[in-house]
Amino acid sequence: MALRDLEIYLAPKDKCVRKPLGVKKQVAITLCWLSSTTEYRTIGSLFGVEKSTVCESVHKVCTAINDNLLQRYVSFHLERTLKLL
Repeated sequence: MALRDLEIYLAPKDKCVRKPLGVKKQVAITLCWLSSTTEYRTIGSLFGVEKSTVCESVHKVCTAINDNLLQRYVSFHLERTLKLL
């Protein structure tokens, strides 16, 4: 479900000169980077892309999640609400 929501923000634009990365691959690269201490270069080798592409994908995916999906999937309870629980 979240992947479908991200497609709106990460779908490739028509202005690309080279073949763009798909949304699934961008999210996979980002999750791999976030879940490890691996360098961009190593993740780029795993996915067959350059380290600059890894950096760009991580930035785009994290920005899309923070700006558009965070409030939908993560909620912070107010102190008074917690007292009721």
